[in-house]
Amino acid sequence: MSVAEESAVAAYGGYEYQIVVTVWVALDLVIVRECSDVVEVEPASQEDIAANLFVPPVATEAVETVVGAASENGRVEIQIKRRSRFWSVAAFRELVETPPRIGL
Repeated sequence: MSVAEESAVAAYGGYEYQIVVTVWVALDLVIVRECSDVVEVEPASQEDIAANLFVPPVATEAVETVVGAASENGRVEIQIKRRSRFWSVAAFRELVETPPRIGL
Protein backbone atom coordinates (compact mmCIF):
# COMPACT_ATOMS: atom_id res chain seq x y z
CA MET A 1 0.00 0.00 0.00
CA SER A 2 1.36 3.42 -0.94
CA VAL A 3 1.82 6.30 1.51
CA ALA A 4 -1.13 8.12 -0.09
CA GLU A 5 -3.35 5.05 0.32
CA GLU A 6 -2.26 4.61 3.96
CA SER A 7 -3.05 8.27 4.62
CA ALA A 8 -6.48 7.91 3.03
CA VAL A 9 -7.25 4.81 5.11
CA ALA A 10 -6.16 6.59 8.31
CA ALA A 11 -8.25 9.67 7.45
CA TYR A 12 -11.31 7.55 6.73
CA GLY A 13 -10.77 5.69 10.02
CA GLY A 14 -10.78 9.03 11.83
CA TYR A 15 -13.97 10.04 10.02
CA GLU A 16 -15.71 6.79 11.03
CA TYR A 17 -14.54 7.29 14.62
CA GLN A 18 -16.03 10.82 14.58
CA ILE A 19 -19.39 9.41 13.44
CA VAL A 20 -19.46 6.78 16.20
CA VAL A 21 -18.43 9.26 18.91
CA THR A 22 -20.97 11.84 17.68
CA VAL A 23 -23.83 9.33 17.92
CA TRP A 24 -22.62 8.11 21.33
CA VAL A 25 -22.32 11.65 22.76
CA ALA A 26 -25.73 12.63 21.36
CA LEU A 27 -27.44 9.57 22.85
CA ASP A 28 -25.67 10.08 26.18
CA LEU A 29 -26.49 13.80 26.49
CA VAL A 30 -30.07 13.66 25.20
CA ILE A 31 -31.38 10.27 26.34
CA VAL A 32 -29.20 8.93 29.15
CA ARG A 33 -28.27 12.11 31.04
CA GLU A 34 -31.23 14.20 29.80
CA CYS A 35 -29.08 17.34 29.99
CA SER A 36 -29.69 18.62 26.45
CA ASP A 37 -32.56 18.71 23.99
CA VAL A 38 -30.40 18.75 20.88
CA VAL A 39 -26.86 18.06 19.72
CA GLU A 40 -25.65 20.06 16.73
CA VAL A 41 -23.27 18.27 14.35
CA GLU A 42 -20.64 20.40 12.56
CA PRO A 43 -21.78 23.77 14.00
CA ALA A 44 -20.65 27.10 12.54
CA SER A 45 -17.74 27.18 15.01
CA GLN A 46 -16.20 24.34 12.97
CA GLU A 47 -16.06 22.03 16.00
CA ASP A 48 -17.46 18.52 15.57
CA ILE A 49 -20.36 18.67 18.05
CA ALA A 50 -22.12 21.42 20.03
CA ALA A 51 -24.88 21.20 22.61
CA ASN A 52 -26.69 23.54 24.96
CA LEU A 53 -26.58 21.87 28.37
CA PHE A 54 -28.98 22.44 31.20
CA VAL A 55 -27.98 21.46 34.70
CA PRO A 56 -30.52 21.13 37.53
CA PRO A 57 -29.83 23.40 40.55
CA VAL A 58 -29.12 20.39 42.81
CA ALA A 59 -26.38 19.17 40.44
CA THR A 60 -24.93 22.67 40.26
CA GLU A 61 -24.62 22.80 44.06
CA ALA A 62 -22.90 19.39 44.09
CA VAL A 63 -20.40 20.50 41.46
CA GLU A 64 -19.66 23.69 43.36
CA THR A 65 -19.08 21.69 46.55
CA VAL A 66 -16.91 18.95 45.09
CA VAL A 67 -14.99 20.80 42.40
CA GLY A 68 -15.06 24.32 43.77
CA ALA A 69 -16.36 25.79 40.52
CA ALA A 70 -19.80 26.92 39.51
CA SER A 71 -21.57 24.95 36.83
CA GLU A 72 -23.97 26.92 34.69
CA ASN A 73 -26.26 26.09 31.85
CA GLY A 74 -24.58 26.81 28.59
CA ARG A 75 -23.05 25.71 25.36
CA VAL A 76 -20.37 23.07 25.12
CA GLU A 77 -18.42 22.43 21.94
CA ILE A 78 -16.46 19.23 21.34
CA GLN A 79 -13.67 18.47 18.90
CA ILE A 80 -13.29 14.72 18.29
CA LYS A 81 -9.86 13.28 17.61
CA ARG A 82 -8.78 9.69 17.15
CA ARG A 83 -5.45 8.42 18.38
CA SER A 84 -3.85 5.13 17.46
CA ARG A 85 -3.11 4.46 21.14
CA PHE A 86 -4.69 5.17 24.54
CA TRP A 87 -4.22 8.59 26.12
CA SER A 88 -1.71 8.60 28.96
CA VAL A 89 -2.40 10.85 31.94
CA ALA A 90 0.55 13.04 30.95
CA ALA A 91 -0.60 13.35 27.31
CA PHE A 92 -4.15 14.23 28.34
CA ARG A 93 -2.92 16.77 30.91
CA GLU A 94 -0.72 18.36 28.23
CA LEU A 95 -3.74 18.58 25.91
CA VAL A 96 -6.06 20.31 28.38
CA GLU A 97 -3.69 22.46 30.43
CA THR A 98 -3.40 26.12 29.61
CA PRO A 99 0.08 26.80 28.24
CA PRO A 100 2.19 29.33 30.13
CA ARG A 101 1.98 32.87 28.80
CA ILE A 102 4.92 34.06 26.79
CA GLY A 103 5.76 37.76 26.82
CA LEU A 104 3.40 40.39 28.17
